[in-house]
Amino acid sequence: MKKKLFAYLLVLAMALSLFIMPAYATGVSGSDSGSGSVAALAVDPEDAALKFDSSDFTAFNVTVNSSTMEVRKYNRTYVTNPIAVDSITQGGPGGGGVITDPYAYEKMNIYVPESAYDSQTAPIYVVVNNTGWKPSAVKTSIVPGGTYNVAHGANPGSAPYLGGNGNSTTENIAAALDAGYVVIDLGSRGSTNSSTDSEGTKTDVGKSPAFVVDAKAAIRYLRLNDALMPGSAERIIINGHSGGGGGVVIVGASGNSPDYFPYLKDLGAAGIDANGNSTIRDDVFAVTGYAPITTLGDADLSYEAMFNTRHHN
Repeated sequence: MKKKLFAYLLVLAMALSLFIMPAYATGVSGSDSGSGSVAALAVDPEDAALKFDSSDFTAFNVTVNSSTMEVRKYNRTYVTNPIAVDSITQGGPGGGGVITDPYAYEKMNIYVPESAYDSQTAPIYVVVNNTGWKPSAVKTSIVPGGTYNVAHGANPGSAPYLGGNGNSTTENIAAALDAGYVVIDLGSRGSTNSSTDSEGTKTDVGKSPAFVVDAKAAIRYLRLNDALMPGSAERIIINGHSGGGGGVVIVGASGNSPDYFPYLKDLGAAGIDANGNSTIRDDVFAVTGYAPITTLGDADLSYEAMFNTRHHN
């Protein structure tokens, strides 16, 4: 009972931090309400290079909850200086097989349902798949002719409701598309990513704070291009499970924190000028962190609190 109470209090503290910490973040010069971010295109060369081209997409039909809808897919690199990472074999919810694209961890696929083609108010649902703090290469979750259904009435403790396991990504996407959300599958670095230079020297490039920095860079891309692409960057919802859940909690709690500006500058992220100052924001509207954990020692408590079951020994 004490363990359960502690876990609930831990999750509550994380949730409260989402609202408290951004209010004290400093270092953001100017504000961004969507249209303001586009003004930076004429000032910062990196921002100009990241300008969203709304005409570059593929369109196809999918079935969502038994209804056919058209979806537009955009594939984008969200920084101007992505890190080339070594090939790895990746399994689980982040994709499968050997990832050979060295820049697959700083790209995102953007899926827009037909109901949101001309919408500047549709929420943006960002899906991350860094369960276990592992890397998550950008992947194709929505495919031509695909079928996506929400499993109504399923046991909340079963795999389909865990934020990054089993069929959960498919079901979350179905719900988001059905509601008219813009859906984003985010590629982001994780704990086992490395980069080998021309002299054979290997460097770890996926350890903390790599995931948080990548997620913030993607959010900045969305804010920069808010007026140019469907959806509202003022309504970004970021989702993750387990280690990814802990990661998105940090993303939410550290909105606009200057601690991350040097890392963002190195990547050529949107809204970081030549002096390392921020011209746009990287806070989000909401976070859905499924069983968020930041240490393996807290894993059992976190899972038990949210799902009444233990998934880690």
